[in-house]
Amino acid sequence: KEPLFPIDPVALVRDGEYAEGDNSRLIVRNGYAYRFASDANRIAFTSDPEKYEIQIGGACGRMGSLSGKGDPSRFAVYDGRIYIFASDSCRATFLSEPTKY
Repeated sequence: KEPLFPIDPVALVRDGEYAEGDNSRLIVRNGYAYRFASDANRIAFTSDPEKYEIQIGGACGRMGSLSGKGDPSRFAVYDGRIYIFASDSCRATFLSEPTKY
């Protein structure tokens, strides 16, 4: 079973909103499951998934592929993109200096 991203990625990236998605609006892409709060957000995702999906293939935003997959419940949005992290420490370090990573 694919890890579930906890909130609607389109609402998060586009509007900065933490909207819960609905299981009836589910898309699986690149090993992650995404739920959407509206049909419009689901359509926006399918028309430009690279903009809204988890970046760097799900690797930790700080450590990259060295740490394996990140945890979708540990995420941050930087420069309009969603990154996930292997640990809270990785997330905090990334957020303290995101341009470095």
